[in-house]
Amino acid sequence: MHFFAYPCLAVASAAGLNVNHVIVAPDSEMAQDAAFKAKKGTGSFPMLETEDGKIIFESVAICNYFAAKGGLMGANAFANAQVHQWNSFATGLDAHLRGVVYNVFGFAPNTAKWEEKVPQIGAALRLMNTHLNGK
Repeated sequence: MHFFAYPCLAVASAAGLNVNHVIVAPDSEMAQDAAFKAKKGTGSFPMLETEDGKIIFESVAICNYFAAKGGLMGANAFANAQVHQWNSFATGLDAHLRGVVYNVFGFAPNTAKWEEKVPQIGAALRLMNTHLNGK
């Protein structure tokens, strides 16, 4: 599998899946390639290309795919909905993660953004950890 974004890597890891995470810079040769552009569905990231060449886009759909593939979707409708709920919550952190990751990888260095986003991510992760503790 080739995964072209970062929000769902924790789900893939928890599911025991081996994914090839690819970061595609907007001005890169890959991003400009017509065949690659044709795969992207909505024309934006994230996207997942499965082993058989099928494409899934949107973070929540990709996270749910990873969870289902790893047998992590819950034993009943309520548990399944909770998986969807927390995948939606976690992928909603993307805007905060960008403020950190873009600094780490040098895409858009911005110390003020870093200092703003790190505590927000920390608070959200503490909330998730509290909920998931012991599960």
